[in-house]
Amino acid sequence: MSDHHLAVRCWLSTLLLCCLSAGLVAAAGGGGKPAPRPGGGFAESGKADAERAFARQVAAVPGPQGGQPAVIGMYLWGGRADENYKPFFQWELRLKAGSAALAGLRLRVVTLGPLKEIGSEGPWQDLGSLAASASKDVSYRINGPNFAAFQVEMQWQGGKQTAIAGDKFSVPIPVGDLIGSAALVITNANHDYDDKKKNAAAAWSLWNLGGKAANDVVLTIRFLDDKGKEVKTAEWKPDQGVVPPGYCKEHRHIVSGVPAFTGISISARHSGSGSGDGVVDGGSFTGAKDVEVAKIRAEGKLLKARVRNGTDNDLEGVVVTLRLLGKDGKELRKVDLPVAKLAKGAEQDVEATLGDGITWTSFEVGWAAGKVAPPLGTTAATAPASNIAITSDGVVFTQSQVLAKDGVLLIKGRLVNRRGQDLNGLVVTFKLTSKDKSATSEFRQERLDNEQSATVILEVPGFTAFDGLSMNWKAAAASK
Repeated sequence: MSDHHLAVRCWLSTLLLCCLSAGLVAAAGGGGKPAPRPGGGFAESGKADAERAFARQVAAVPGPQGGQPAVIGMYLWGGRADENYKPFFQWELRLKAGSAALAGLRLRVVTLGPLKEIGSEGPWQDLGSLAASASKDVSYRINGPNFAAFQVEMQWQGGKQTAIAGDKFSVPIPVGDLIGSAALVITNANHDYDDKKKNAAAAWSLWNLGGKAANDVVLTIRFLDDKGKEVKTAEWKPDQGVVPPGYCKEHRHIVSGVPAFTGISISARHSGSGSGDGVVDGGSFTGAKDVEVAKIRAEGKLLKARVRNGTDNDLEGVVVTLRLLGKDGKELRKVDLPVAKLAKGAEQDVEATLGDGITWTSFEVGWAAGKVAPPLGTTAATAPASNIAITSDGVVFTQSQVLAKDGVLLIKGRLVNRRGQDLNGLVVTFKLTSKDKSATSEFRQERLDNEQSATVILEVPGFTAFDGLSMNWKAAAASK
């Protein structure tokens, strides 16, 4: 199951800043302006965090398609002054070539505003050649103001590519991969509140980056208290429910009778797909190395979907589980869709009886395999991906996949901040227990803004299964 296809992600524009070192602050505050300094330690300060980010992203990000390259890792950091005492944002990017070698490769980053308007165009950076299937790490800096989204442009002999990210935390997706589907992005979400009249005004920008129209579009606006609890829900629909390709507009919607709240969450659904935490709609696959579920829809009394085996193994006894949820997030029905055998790289249509009287607005997806055929020289076993959610003081982790391989247990899921506050220096400690032992594993995130999510991949050596999972967390600072 790939969370790229659970639904349409609510992308929120956020501000990512790093604190300056004490030495740099002291130097900048001295008498007169010091001479510009070269890179060195300060310029390298984001690379360790980038390596951790790349490790977390590797299982969730689709790789190159055909001869096209791809950005497979992204980490962004910045501050109010660089070595030349100018405000900056710096991208740490990991590129990977596809099946073809690339000559004359160069790259630049362009920041975007709420209406995809160009903010800052960075200079072209020459990267030389890149062998087929090879990777390259790139550091790229822009001195400029804050922004809502960005795109990475690449050119090489005989080709070019533009990949776009709807916020500051996402790995950009090649726009060419979205031609066959609708791809909605909600960015720059914000709100105003009239405490006396109890009226709230929600504002956002809506994009469709895909090559097809999104039909029957409904946006759900959730008003949340400081504990992440929903206090009011409202819906908004575009004209005739259609968002055509290339759509890019700002919207504002006033909702009356809203109790006091601290934040909002906006999600979208269309043509029967649910709302939730994903990158694009569920109409196509990403190519991720995972079991992906797409094209989820109700047809009469049947619930249908298409399943793809993107893992490196042939799978037997595969069962996809869909939990259909109502507007309040409560489960209305659980439906198992058996797949039986699914060879490596294969796709298959599945269906099950849904029944009458079910009106669902979102869903959760999990999968389990009774038997895994591992590649030569490895041992592998898959445990059910039951979408178990655990909560600790407003921070929610939803487990989506468990895989035991070569003596290491891998647990994959999504971590969501629903505290109504931005969290800096977040450290989450997970504890696993089995019949005779226990272990802990840490996940670190430099910043996780309110209603933002992050992919979590835990590696626990010495475990093949567990019967208990709990977590606690701490943060260096929190801000509204």
